[in-house]
Amino acid sequence: MSLGGANFATVSPMSAVGQTGRTSARFRLDRFKREQYVRFAAPPIPQSVGVPRRTGTTGKWTLLGGLLALLLTATGCASTRPPEVDDWRYEAGRYSVSKPDVDYYSRWVIADIDKVVPLDDSNASKLINADGELIVNWPGYDEPVYHPVAYASYALDAIHAFDLTGDEEYLRRALGTAHALYAGATSVDENLWFEYPFDYAPREDPARTLPAPWWSAMAQGQAMSVFVRLYERTGDEQWKAAAERTFGTFTALRKAEGPWIVDIDDAGLLWLEEYAGRNEPLHVINGHIYAMFGLVDYYEMTKDELALRLFRGGAETLVRSFDHWRVPDGLSYYCAAEFCTDGAWQPGSYHRGVAHQLSTLAAITGDVRFSQMAALLLQDYAASGSTG
Repeated sequence: MSLGGANFATVSPMSAVGQTGRTSARFRLDRFKREQYVRFAAPPIPQSVGVPRRTGTTGKWTLLGGLLALLLTATGCASTRPPEVDDWRYEAGRYSVSKPDVDYYSRWVIADIDKVVPLDDSNASKLINADGELIVNWPGYDEPVYHPVAYASYALDAIHAFDLTGDEEYLRRALGTAHALYAGATSVDENLWFEYPFDYAPREDPARTLPAPWWSAMAQGQAMSVFVRLYERTGDEQWKAAAERTFGTFTALRKAEGPWIVDIDDAGLLWLEEYAGRNEPLHVINGHIYAMFGLVDYYEMTKDELALRLFRGGAETLVRSFDHWRVPDGLSYYCAAEFCTDGAWQPGSYHRGVAHQLSTLAAITGDVRFSQMAALLLQDYAASGSTG
C-alpha cells in the first residue's frame, strides 16, 4: 500500500493466527525520503477488533462486577484472591470526564522543545533512525530493545511538539515511533499487547525480578493515547482500529500466566498495574494514573461506556487508597504494595509528578478532592526537605 509517498508492507498482523489466537503483529516500514512526505498511513490492521460494541440502553452495563466475575472464571484467576472478593466493589458514578486544555502527558512548553524533542540528532540524548523511529538502548543489551513506554512517551512528546509548532518533522517522528511500537506488539484474541522482552527488577532488587515477558497498564494506556491522537491528526481509521484493539486489553484480569493489566485487590479496588506478570502486583500510583489518561483519550474518541466505568473505578481507587501511600510531611510511596511501604521507596521527583497528575485529574473530572490531594502532596514535599 502506498499513501502520500510512504510505502508500507501489506502483511496482516493477524495472518498467522494459530489455534491459540496468538501471533506477532509485525510489519515492515519501508524507508522514505523526507521530501516525499505528505501524510502517513497507519500499518495495515484487520478491521475486526476484540472489543464488543455496546448497544441499547446502558442499564445492562451498570454492573461491571458481573463482567469481571465472568472474566475471573474464564481466566482462572479467582483463586488468586479470597473468594468473597469476586467483583469490583467501588465504582462511583460522580466522576465526569472532559479533556483539559493542557496536555496531561507533555507538560512542557515550546521553550523546552529543543531539550525534549530535539531535531538536531547529532547532539541529542534520544537517538532517532532514518524512519523517525526512537532507538532505545538498555543496560546489558548490545542491540536496541523494544521498550513500549519509551516509544509511547516519545511519540506523545513528538505529537505535542507538532501541535505547538506545526512542523511536520515532529509528526513524522511520532508516526515512525508509533509504527515501531505497533510492530513489536503481540496479538492475543485480536487485542494488541505491548509486552516487555527483557527482565526487570524494580528498585534493582533481584528478589523482585519480573521475568520476561511482562506487561504494563501504563504502556497499554499510553499506546492507546498515541493511536487515538494520531487518528485525530491524520484521520486514518487504522489508527482508530489500533486504539480499539488496545482497549480490549483493559478487561484482562490478573492471572498466573499470560498477559493481564487489571487487578482487583482484597478491598475490591480496581488497579491498573504498571508491572504485570508472574510477581505480586505493586500498584504503582503514577503508572495507574497514566493508564487512566489513556482511558480518557479513548473515551473522548468513542464515548465507550466501559472506558468511562474503568476510569471511574481507577479514580475511586486513588481516593480510597490515598492515606495508604501518602506520608504526611514526607514523600509519598512509589506504590501501594508492602514492597514500597515497608521498604520506604519514596523518590522525590516521582512524588511531585504524582501531585501534578492529581491536579490533572481534578481538571479532567471537576472533582475538588484531587486538587486537595495534590495540594497535600506538595505541602508534604515542602515539609520533607527533599530536593529530588
